[in-house]
Amino acid sequence: MDWGVILEETQSQPPSPEPRKRAWEADASDVTEFGPFALDDSVDVVVCPTCAKPVLRQAYAYHEQNCALAQSIAEGRVSPSILKSETKAEPEQRKAWTTGGKKQRGPINLDRQCGVINNKGLPCSRSLTCKSHSMGAKRHVPGRSQPYDTLLFEWQKATNPAFVARLEEKERQIAALKASSQAHKERKRRTTDKRDAERTTADTPTDALDLTSIAT
Repeated sequence: MDWGVILEETQSQPPSPEPRKRAWEADASDVTEFGPFALDDSVDVVVCPTCAKPVLRQAYAYHEQNCALAQSIAEGRVSPSILKSETKAEPEQRKAWTTGGKKQRGPINLDRQCGVINNKGLPCSRSLTCKSHSMGAKRHVPGRSQPYDTLLFEWQKATNPAFVARLEEKERQIAALKASSQAHKERKRRTTDKRDAERTTADTPTDALDLTSIAT
């Protein structure tokens, strides 16, 4: 046993570890499926107030429309046949409500399309529900036949069955509130009339009551 060798080994620096590939670098498919920082990425999830299911925030707008439509069909407010009619819409109706994609030529229809000037200096040819431009910008587009909010309301009624279902439900709620308010007013009026009649009877002099009884 050579104590010099042992002493040299104990005092020498430990060898540096060999570089190793990270787990997701071993297989390219892992990067595609999970991303390079799969365990570190935070997922933004919201809970749908209608069905109580977790949904990715970026997909919530799409989920909300479909969830509302599914609930309307389940509750009988909307017929399931609306799904078939939507997929088999007439070509004329599809053309009338087109979003004006890249292949569209000529002037846009400001009563059906966004119309806000984009970064290319051209009016936006997306539909009235365009998410790229603000409501304020769309309201200030000149040349529409009616105010933007009126056109948007009509567009939603014509193309969005979930919107129609919510609108009908709101109208039923308003009608119920009006009926309840009218019934409350009627009960209050009857109570007031009864109280006035009792007060009139109490204020009538006793002599007058006696004369009335004698006369009868």
